[in-house]
Amino acid sequence: MQESTTARARDVQVSRCETLAGGYFLLGITAPEAAAAVEPGQIFMLGLPRHSLSADPLLNRPLSVLDAPGAGADGEILFLIKQVGRGTRLLAGLQPGDKLFAHGPLGGTFPEPPVGGTTILVGGGVGIAPLYFCLRRFSGIAQLVLFYGGRTAADLPLRELLATETGTDVRLVTEDGSLGERGLVTEPVERFLKQNAADRIYCCGPNAMMAVVHRIGASAGRSVWVSMENRMGCGMGVCLGCTIPVRDDRGAAMLRVCADGPVFEAGRIDWELLARSPI
Repeated sequence: MQESTTARARDVQVSRCETLAGGYFLLGITAPEAAAAVEPGQIFMLGLPRHSLSADPLLNRPLSVLDAPGAGADGEILFLIKQVGRGTRLLAGLQPGDKLFAHGPLGGTFPEPPVGGTTILVGGGVGIAPLYFCLRRFSGIAQLVLFYGGRTAADLPLRELLATETGTDVRLVTEDGSLGERGLVTEPVERFLKQNAADRIYCCGPNAMMAVVHRIGASAGRSVWVSMENRMGCGMGVCLGCTIPVRDDRGAAMLRVCADGPVFEAGRIDWELLARSPI
């Protein structure tokens, strides 16, 4: 997939920065044109304003869109972020009115689900972000069943927000049993597919989790679409820093998460080779 025709580099204003549990936070930016165009699965590259004299951190951060509730007059776009390094810690310290550099929306999207069918959403960690956007956009089109997993209750920062959503079957799973079902999020997904009909699966989270979801979907004869997460240098497909291994009828290849994804049919990805990747 190519860069979105609506993608544009711009300096934007921070609309909100709210601390959540478990080191997560909610970051909002104001970008009316982008908010009206962005679709579930697309990403933005966020960083310091272009006129900033600082080069710390050097690279922008690729972030999946959580929601675009301001697609109207206020033009707000939301991101769910976890503090894992200096770059994300700097983002967590922003205040409303601060400036950021934003390039996007970039990449392809999750396809619209079949009308009236059932689509399963599987999210882990910050991987819940594009799936929440799917929930917001597709809930009137198909029956959605969301499986939201984490190590502990603190790793489900959107649980209260999801409780306000109506018309969606939300199932919480934690590895330690502190909230919802105890175990891995892939386990109830497999059970559900054995007992219920579903058209397809949308997934985002750790690579190991997505590989298992792919195997579960393939065994059940269901198509699986995944939103890949990877380090990115440019976000435009030039630096080749975010490539992943794929395999199809034409043989093995490397595709760029930013330009060819970030959404891929899971069956195209060489999950075994990806598991051996140092990234």
